[in-house]
Amino acid sequence: RELVSNAHDADATEVHITLSDQQLIVQDNGVGMNEMGLHTYFTIGSQNKKEHPVSPKFKRSRIGEFGIGKFAVLAACKVFQLETQQGSFHARLVFDKTHWQAQAEWQIAIEVLPYDPDFGTGTRITLIDLEHLFPLPRVRRYLRERMPLHIPNFAVSVNGERVEEEMFYGRSQRFDVTTPFGQITGTLVLTNATWTADDAGIGIYVKNTLITKESFGLELTKRLGATRLRGKIHADFLPITSNRDHIIRDTPEFL
Repeated sequence: RELVSNAHDADATEVHITLSDQQLIVQDNGVGMNEMGLHTYFTIGSQNKKEHPVSPKFKRSRIGEFGIGKFAVLAACKVFQLETQQGSFHARLVFDKTHWQAQAEWQIAIEVLPYDPDFGTGTRITLIDLEHLFPLPRVRRYLRERMPLHIPNFAVSVNGERVEEEMFYGRSQRFDVTTPFGQITGTLVLTNATWTADDAGIGIYVKNTLITKESFGLELTKRLGATRLRGKIHADFLPITSNRDHIIRDTPEFL
C-alpha cells in the first residue's frame, strides 16, 4: 500500500507489481526522483508532502503523509533496492539490512548511472529476500479496497493482471453533506447480500484511501435490510492514526 501510494503521489499513471516467493517489485511511471528527491525520501519526518499536498500534474491529493513507506519496506525484506530516473538523472541505491546492522552509521551510497531511455521516467523498488508472505489474492483484494483505483489516469496491476475498483451492485443513493469541518460525500448501496465477516460495514475514505469500515450500529438493528448496506463515505477532514488503519474516534470530526 505504501509503495503504491508513493507512485500515486508521484503522478504515475501505471503501477506494475511483480510478486514471487522471494521478491517483490513495484515499478511506476511517475515523475521519478532527482538527487535531492532521494535525500528527501530517506529523511525521517520530511515535511515535503505536507508542504506540497497536491501533485503537480494531475492535482491529486497526496496520500502518503507520514513517510512510513520506507519503514514498512524494511520490515518486509532483507534487501531493499531503489532505482529511479528523472530527466537525465538516473541512480540506484541498495539497502542491505544485514550489512547495515553491522555498521556504526546509516549511510547509503547513491550509485549514479547513465541515462537509460528504456527505463523511462519513474521509480522501481525491489524487495529481495522477503521475510513475510504476500498471498496474491490478499494483495489484490487489499489494493482493490485501499487504493483510489476509480480516479482517472491511474491503473495498478499485479503479475500482469489489472486490479479493478471494488464495486457494489444494488439500489444506490448518493449524498453530499456540509459539516463545520468540511464536506462528506459518498454513496450508500442496498445490496442483495448481507454482511460477512470480511466485508461488514461501510467504507470510510480519507483522501481517496479506505481507512476503515464502520457499521454505525446497523448490526444491532432488527430493521430489514440494515446489514445489506454497503457504500463509501469520503471525509478528508477526519483525523487518522499514523499507520492509516484507523480513524481517531474520540474527536468532534468523527462524532
